[in-house]
Amino acid sequence: MNEKQFTISEVIDSFGITKHSWVLFIILSLAQVLDGYDFMIINSTNLFVAHTFWPNDPNPGALMGSLTTWDLLGMVIGGKQLIAEKAKKQ
Repeated sequence: MNEKQFTISEVIDSFGITKHSWVLFIILSLAQVLDGYDFMIINSTNLFVAHTFWPNDPNPGALMGSLTTWDLLGMVIGGKQLIAEKAKKQ
């Protein structure tokens, strides 16, 4: 009954931070910054495009959010098609 109990945090902390951990941290941080930049461009573009879809609504709000969602979905589908075409060529 005197078994030592430990948490997942203690196990992770026992590994320490290595050179590989820092490299991974930097790569993932860069990926997160680029992802945020991509999303910022989509939203700022939609700010100008939304008024062509809803000319009578000066503040489309939720509709513009929907447009952003459809933009992201379109990029995923387009990327999937591009990868599929490249795979067929090989």
